[in-house]
This record gives sequence, C-alpha cells and structure tokens, in this order.
Amino acid sequence: MKTLQSMLAGMTLIVGLGLAPNLVPGPALAVDNIESTDAPDLTSVRAKIKAKDYAGALAELRDMAEDIQQADVYNLLGFTSRKTGDFKTSLTYYTKALEPSEAILAWAHHCAAKPFKSSLWPHLDW
Repeated sequence: MKTLQSMLAGMTLIVGLGLAPNLVPGPALAVDNIESTDAPDLTSVRAKIKAKDYAGALAELRDMAEDIQQADVYNLLGFTSRKTGDFKTSLTYYTKALEPSEAILAWAHHCAAKPFKSSLWPHLDW
C-alpha cells in the first residue's frame, strides 16, 4: 500500500510539473499577423516595433490612421501607446480595433486586441 501511495504521489508530481509551464502565462506580445485583403503595408511599423522604437512606430501609425481606418492599424496604435505608457489612449485604440466594420464582418472582433485590452485595467486611473 505504501508503495502504491509513493508511486501515485510521484506520478502526480511529474504530471503537475509537466503541466506547470502551460499554467503560467507568458508575456503579452503584439499579434498582428492576421492577413486581410484591405490591410495596409505595416512592414516599416513592425520593424520599428521590433527595434523597440515605439515612439517612431506610433508617429507613423498616427499618420496612417488619418487615411486608413483598419483594425490592424488601431491594434498597433493600442500596442505602441501602451508601450509608451499612454494607457488611456491605448484603451481607446484597442476598443476601436474591436469595433465591427464592413471589412471584418466575418471577424466580429479583432482577436489580437482582446488580451491587450484586458491587460490595461490595472493601469487605468478610473
């Protein structure tokens, strides 16, 4: 009986350790790799984000947003605003990215913005 209990305890430990990495959330990263037919060219913006030039990416995205109202642009505006510490503006852009539009009726929401919007709650001054 003692051996069976030891074996079960050992198996529980092994299974628990195997599942532990899946239970600990990783860092929140920008996910904007969803291809769409109306997507603007965001290559230079992505390069700036990769180089952690968030202010440069933000400036380029703001210029782009004047002419292009598209979920990918708003999602990256939310991301770069959050990375520069402007949490209230970030929430506005993430919310805008989640609004349905004619171009994304099949996608009721932009799935990349959802996790980031929820990560803003602790930073907002209500």
